[in-house]
Amino acid sequence: MVFWGIDSIFNSMNGFLFFSRVAFVFNVLFIISLVIQNMEISLPSSLGSVLVLGGLVLSLVMNLVVNIWLIVLLARKKIQLKVRTVYFLNMVVLIFQLFIYFV
Repeated sequence: MVFWGIDSIFNSMNGFLFFSRVAFVFNVLFIISLVIQNMEISLPSSLGSVLVLGGLVLSLVMNLVVNIWLIVLLARKKIQLKVRTVYFLNMVVLIFQLFIYFV
């Protein structure tokens, strides 16, 4: 059973644009968490938790979802490939994340 609205989210560009912006926010958290790890700055525990959870865990998951979704949209020819800052940054950060986590 499909909940009301979920089908329309995944078959429209509005859902993709929303999730690509969410992935962009998580990518910014990922970059901030990498900088803070290397600088060894002490943070309040709640801010550190947000950076670790959002930056190191959820950013990889959201990046994978958004980039696979982009590839599917390109394959179905529902979107034309234009170099937009959000798409490009999400793809570059995904490559960087895969390199950091798996190499």
